Amino acid sequence: MKRIHLFLAALALVAAAARAELPAGATIGTLSVSGASAVTVADVLRESALKPGDVYVPDSELVAGRLVKSYYQRQGYLDAEVRVSSEPAPGALDVHFSVTEGPLYRFGETKVEGLVSLPERIIRLTAAYKKGDPYVRSKLFETQSNLYGRGLFETVEIRASTTPARTAEVEVLVKERQLKWIKGGVGWGSEERQRVSLTLLHENLAHRAFRAELTSMFSAIWRENRLDFVNPFFFETHTEQRTSLSWRRELRDGYDYERTRGETGLGRDLTRFTKGNVALRLDRNHVANVSPEVAATTPQSSDGRSLALGFNRDTSDDYFFPTKGTRNVVSLERFGDFLGGFINMHRVVVDATHYSPLFRRVVLANALRSGYSQPYGDSQEIPVFERFFLGGANSVRGYGERRVGDRDSTDAPLGGKRRFSSSVELRFPLFWKFRGAAFVDGGQVANHWSGVSPRFWKFSAGGGIRLVTPVGPFRLDAGYKLNRDPGDTELWRLHFSVGEAF
Repeated sequence: MKRIHLFLAALALVAAAARAELPAGATIGTLSVSGASAVTVADVLRESALKPGDVYVPDSELVAGRLVKSYYQRQGYLDAEVRVSSEPAPGALDVHFSVTEGPLYRFGETKVEGLVSLPERIIRLTAAYKKGDPYVRSKLFETQSNLYGRGLFETVEIRASTTPARTAEVEVLVKERQLKWIKGGVGWGSEERQRVSLTLLHENLAHRAFRAELTSMFSAIWRENRLDFVNPFFFETHTEQRTSLSWRRELRDGYDYERTRGETGLGRDLTRFTKGNVALRLDRNHVANVSPEVAATTPQSSDGRSLALGFNRDTSDDYFFPTKGTRNVVSLERFGDFLGGFINMHRVVVDATHYSPLFRRVVLANALRSGYSQPYGDSQEIPVFERFFLGGANSVRGYGERRVGDRDSTDAPLGGKRRFSSSVELRFPLFWKFRGAAFVDGGQVANHWSGVSPRFWKFSAGGGIRLVTPVGPFRLDAGYKLNRDPGDTELWRLHFSVGEAF
């Protein structure tokens, strides 16, 4: 035995001497792996951060071994061992990883403490893992984030401990927040002027984490009563089911509008950033005090029934104040056909927004919006309340609400079957909780694609100020019309609103 130890020591000295003889700038030669079966050789080499041709640095092997071992542990192989050896080659070192993976640890039982009225299923169905899944520690952090995202808990703490049976027992400690609310609000906007709202909210209806919300809103140009019901786990799955009933009345230029609506839909996370939803909508519409041009396309009473499919991809880093990432929305909707109703039309909406950080908290935001609708079958026209409009605080600023596009003899906007617009905005900090912005908006609505070509766009430019609050920015923008219509004496317009324009 003593001779064997002496022999191994001699080999180590020879290897060290060979390594010491490497010329300056010696590189890493080949990389090889043995013992890896649970993960691919490519995964091991990627995690090692070593690449053939890289300059050899002392302790490269030690660091690479630790990186690979950490990777295995993150996959649930907590007892994994990684040994790294090297063989000298002409002007280089060939590196070999010898892996002993060990057993795979799995999630065991989950114990929940702190629930008072919420059902335990909210934890089980929100968790990013199931019993028996490989013990991946990142799933604990994902579960904690998901639980906070439900908005039902003030605090969420998660602990895990391993057992001799190679399972991870999880303990979730939560503190519920208030689940019943009465909320009221009073505000003012440049388009809708005074605004009052009252909301009754119950986030644990029937002690099953069902959400019910009754809202009444009133402004100078519209009023609405709405009841929403949400089942976050439809049939004990990760599919969310929403149902709403609403009544809305609008006082618009050219017509008064009253709508009763019932809507139900299903939504689900498709990937980490992408959500999909499908919805069925039933409307009963009534218009009054209609101008002649609007009456030519819009019946006094009509039913609208549609089936919609939507996709939403959001990679932005903040809901209220994004500084990087993208937001993309695609909506496909079909009215009539086998659904019945008076309105027969297709509608497609595609919106894309991009946020880019520049320097010192300065952000460049740009948006591109397009919309297409077309009647078919017995429908020759699209009712005014289903058309596209532009102008106002959230589209082409400098113009009033819906004031971009054709208008009738009474100066009421007619909207269009096509929409195409874009906005570019530079956002920057000012002082305390105030931020500034400079923007250029442009767009047009018309009944044909040729009419929304950029050569027919209405453009505006301006700047604004935002006050940062917990519920989003309070925004004041001043927009100047760059190519106003002949006879338009209004050069600019102030817009006051809540939330960014896009």
